[in-house]
Amino acid sequence: MPSQVAVLRTHPDTVVDDYGRLMRLVKYDQILPRDQDLIVKLNLSWTKYFPACSSQPWQVDGVLSTLLEDGYDRRRIFPVENKTVVTNPVKGCRNNKWYPVLERHGLPFIPLPDVEWVVYPFRSPLLKLNQIFPEGIEIPKMYVGKNVLHAPTVKVHGHSQTTGAIKNAFGGLLKEVRHYAHEFIHEVMVDLMYMQRELHPRVLAVMDGTVHGKPLSREPWASIATPTLVLDGGKSPASLRRAADALAAGLPNAERRTLEGQSHNLSMKALAPVVEGFLLDRR
Repeated sequence: MPSQVAVLRTHPDTVVDDYGRLMRLVKYDQILPRDQDLIVKLNLSWTKYFPACSSQPWQVDGVLSTLLEDGYDRRRIFPVENKTVVTNPVKGCRNNKWYPVLERHGLPFIPLPDVEWVVYPFRSPLLKLNQIFPEGIEIPKMYVGKNVLHAPTVKVHGHSQTTGAIKNAFGGLLKEVRHYAHEFIHEVMVDLMYMQRELHPRVLAVMDGTVHGKPLSREPWASIATPTLVLDGGKSPASLRRAADALAAGLPNAERRTLEGQSHNLSMKALAPVVEGFLLDRR
């Protein structure tokens, strides 16, 4: 069936019910059959709670409430999330208030590091991931043949610029060493679409956009007199360079430097002498 998109304006008083309206607008039950297993891929971008950073608790509540109200079998619903080198899915589930929602709906939380992973022989002509993982791409065995519902949020990302359902697949289909793929993120995003087409009969995304930001204000930073070194890498995405510029402009005693040849995943060997020199100059 052709892809469909629905967008709704919501309000705190109605947001949980509005998720049901949103999903039914696209006739989601025709996309995700009730008689098939469903992975609900949550999105944990940080272990602590930050607005818009990870799947919102009202988003999780709205999605699960709709599924169960419409007759989906909770025994066939599998809420999951993975870890990264900087996140812990169990702590993140607690800090982002997913646990109370899941418990109320009688559903478990499944940390993907705890499930079996297997090397999957993808047949699609992947652009980069076969080169990044020459010994084979490991995926959660439970993913094979199940439908997936992604629950990302609308936010920016240092490498992909914006992030949504495809970037959310990045967190489920690759192990915690996936940060090595950031250098080739656009090719990897294409690979993830190929991979999902092979693995999942159906894919649906339900994205939360209830939190938005504003340009960085200088006022909160004006009283910080501590000397501050603001760094980025010469290969960092433009969005990160702009963020570093804005931060340095707002700090009254900031030094702005760029480490040429470095990306967002910078080398400690490149960083250490720069930080050491900055500190020694201010003894």
